[in-house]
Amino acid sequence: MIYNKVFKNLIIAIKLIISIIIIGQVYADEPFEFEQSVLQSAYFISNVLINNEQIDSDDWVGVFCGEQCVGGKQWDPSQCGNGVCDIIAMGNDGTGNTDGYCVSGDEVSFQIYDTSEDVYLDAIPSENHTWTINGFSFIENLDPFN
Repeated sequence: MIYNKVFKNLIIAIKLIISIIIIGQVYADEPFEFEQSVLQSAYFISNVLINNEQIDSDDWVGVFCGEQCVGGKQWDPSQCGNGVCDIIAMGNDGTGNTDGYCVSGDEVSFQIYDTSEDVYLDAIPSENHTWTINGFSFIENLDPFN
């Protein structure tokens, strides 16, 4: 009787572990990891280029404050308004999970994750905009070879 209960609990624990592993693999496909914040700034970008060509729709763009990733998005201009996509940069809202995130006046930087080459490229914006709470900034081009 006690062995049946132990066996059932063991089966439940194994199923839970397998579920956690599967969920981790699903979310591990995103190359840029960051936490959501209530303080945000939007960067609207017209063109994200590698070798003077638009990146593929399975490529990603990440935004950083220093070394800290504060936003990321799969870049598919067909899903954006008039081909201009936004990327949201999270700010430090005082919670522990946003330590090191942007505060007003911080410079942001960008990276492109090229899925086909499995490489991260530092991307240079055609215009530099500092991070501000509820900011709206427009960038014509992001290009690692600018």
